[in-house]
Amino acid sequence: MDSCQTGETQIGIAEFGILVFYVAVGTITLIIFAVRYLKGKAPKKTTRRLSTQVGPADVVDVEQTGNNAAMAIKRLLLFKTHGGMIDGEESTKTGKGNKRKHWETDVKKIKFKKKIGAGNFGEVWVGTWMHSTVAIKTVLRSMASNTEFVSKFIEEINLMSELNHPNIVMFLGACIQPPSICLILEYCEEGNLMEFLQSAKARDIQVSMHLILKMALDIARGIKYLHEKMQIIQRDIKGRNVLVDENLNAKIADFGLSRIRNTKDDQGLTACGTPAWTAPEVVRMEDYTEKVDVYSFGVVLWELIMRNEPYEGEGGIQIAYAAAEQGLRPPVPQFAPERYTGLMEECWADRPDDRPNFGEILGRLFQMMKDESNPLKAAEFYFGRKQCDLNPELDKLLDDSELDDGLFQEDFSALVHHRKVSQSTKSHDSGKILVNKGSTPKLLSSQNNIDIINN
Repeated sequence: MDSCQTGETQIGIAEFGILVFYVAVGTITLIIFAVRYLKGKAPKKTTRRLSTQVGPADVVDVEQTGNNAAMAIKRLLLFKTHGGMIDGEESTKTGKGNKRKHWETDVKKIKFKKKIGAGNFGEVWVGTWMHSTVAIKTVLRSMASNTEFVSKFIEEINLMSELNHPNIVMFLGACIQPPSICLILEYCEEGNLMEFLQSAKARDIQVSMHLILKMALDIARGIKYLHEKMQIIQRDIKGRNVLVDENLNAKIADFGLSRIRNTKDDQGLTACGTPAWTAPEVVRMEDYTEKVDVYSFGVVLWELIMRNEPYEGEGGIQIAYAAAEQGLRPPVPQFAPERYTGLMEECWADRPDDRPNFGEILGRLFQMMKDESNPLKAAEFYFGRKQCDLNPELDKLLDDSELDDGLFQEDFSALVHHRKVSQSTKSHDSGKILVNKGSTPKLLSSQNNIDIINN
């Protein structure tokens, strides 16, 4: 009897356990279906990703490589952290529903560390923003209430926010909170080009012909981008408006006078340019084109080879009028390679149509740089074909196929200056070439008509 009851009890417990199991499974199944149903009915969340349209300035240019591409990506991340445009939408608002520009930041996020420059309208500081070292271009408080000036400054910001090229100083952001008005830019450690060139010797930095050509190429690439891709005339190309970064890359800066091509502002003499770099047609109040930048670039080529500014100590506007009306130009350095000075003179030709465009300039500079680094062609580049014909030793250097490629150091080969033989010199005995492996050929001249200068 007891055994029968025990058996029935065990069967009842087993049936109850099975019932509980099925109830549990059913409940879980219902919960899963309910969650899926509710999830399906809820609004779908859009995955927020950093698009290539974070801002017009942020599209990574196809020409950017290496450190430049890394910097472009860093800027994208800075904009994302800052709260810039995501998938084409402006993500922040200020005031009464007013949308903040994608480049705008709060001045409280900027830390000013050291003033590195000053002018009549503003100052330039080095500081930090978003944990990065940056350059900060500020507007003086006395100018912050000048509506016209502030408007022009904002025009410069808008223009720079559209630019993206490894040889253009990178725009990072700006603050428009009067009286705090400033522009945040990539920091270039070596300062402007003229500062770099003039201080290089004291800091034991070798400025080789190879480096001069490389910097000229950098500047030309930047201007070509402005002309062809952005339809912009810079209008104030000069050594002090070119910055040099820690890797000795040259980058165009200061777009306060730049204008979009084919606008009214491009015509006639406006307050644009610096006298010694200003094209004659601008001074003569004629219509002008992007060839004004070619003229200025010619003067920059002179700055690069001379490591100085033209007409030092001379009156400004008088120089500009003398250049326009009397054909005044900086003295052509007689020690420089003829192909280099030839391009320089073509760039500052009086008639705009006689000046090359930047596509041609780039091609010629690149070929010069290539030849300067080639042991079989460097002698002709430095001394000229004619001088090589006059000097068998030079000609032999050109034709000697056994020269070691290690003769020239491509990165920083010694700066070689060629002094042209004066027409009054009757003798063609220019000295002897001493060729040593691993070093640049040195020319010893008893008549001092050819010099080699090593810095």
